[in-house]
Amino acid sequence: MRQELAEELKEAADGLGVEAEVYANYSGRAMYGAKTYGLVVPSLVELAAVAAEAAADNPRAHELAEELRMLRWDNMARDFIVY
Repeated sequence: MRQELAEELKEAADGLGVEAEVYANYSGRAMYGAKTYGLVVPSLVELAAVAAEAAADNPRAHELAEELRMLRWDNMARDFIVY
């Protein structure tokens, strides 16, 4: 995930009152040590709400949707990280 996308989603989460954290240098499953940005969220349902909020009235909504379709996620104990 691009840093800018992670920060955009974090801002949308803050606006909704969803606890979220930008995570730098994450290496997910099958990334073989490559690093990326991620966003830690409490649930995938919360992520859907955050994505909808980020897309609302956004002139880049179509581009944002395309980026969101490419995200992967891992379980982190009680939270999820999308990257």
